[in-house]
Amino acid sequence: TIQAHNNYFNNIYFGDNIIAKVTTSNLMASSARLNISFYKKNDDSLVGSGYQDFCVTNIQSGRPVKFPKVFDFLQHYEVVETVVKSRKSI
Repeated sequence: TIQAHNNYFNNIYFGDNIIAKVTTSNLMASSARLNISFYKKNDDSLVGSGYQDFCVTNIQSGRPVKFPKVFDFLQHYEVVETVVKSRKSI
C-alpha cells in the first residue's frame, strides 16, 4: 500500500449488511488505485468512501515490477459488487 484514505458518513452496526462497490483507476505499469464505496444494503445509504493506492513489488528486492498476468482483469472490469455480512458477536 502506498496510501489509503476513507471518509465516514454514517454509522454501521453488527448485523448490518454492507455492499462494497469497487472500481479501479490510475492504472499504471506497476501501480493502481482501488476506489471503494460502502452502502447499507437495506436503504442504499452511503456509509463511507475512499481509496487505496498500491504498487506491485518484487518480494526480494522491494523494487516495483509490472503487474503479473493474474491482474489483467483490472483493465477490463471497472465495477465489482459484493455483499459483506458482519459476524454477530457470540
